[in-house]
Amino acid sequence: MRRSWARQRARLFEAAPAAATASGTGAVSRSADHLVMGRDFKRTRRSRRSNLWTWTPALAGAVIAALFLVSLRSSILRVSYELADALKMETELLERQRTLSVEVGALRNPKVLQGRASNLDLGRPERVLDLTETIRTP
Repeated sequence: MRRSWARQRARLFEAAPAAATASGTGAVSRSADHLVMGRDFKRTRRSRRSNLWTWTPALAGAVIAALFLVSLRSSILRVSYELADALKMETELLERQRTLSVEVGALRNPKVLQGRASNLDLGRPERVLDLTETIRTP
């Protein structure tokens, strides 16, 4: 249909100057170039396809931006969960450190050591050997 419309339009425009010269006016006015026999052949509307192509880059950009924001949000959520797990582990380790330091302090207490030694039938040594003198001699 498009080709036939173009052919019809071309035929009408070719016939218009011949009719003008036959009537004696000589030339067709510029303002009437797009008017032939009472019909307006000037295209006033854009096709719908051109509107689609003008919005396509904007839509593609919006989709890419939305995907970027979604990935950024999921990364933030993942990092916040990892941070919460790390803080929980830190508090558990600090509590364990406190209990172990209390236990070490209790084990180093001389009264506790003396009680444990008496339970194992360990007494005071009868003599003490100084091993530093024996090591120095070659």
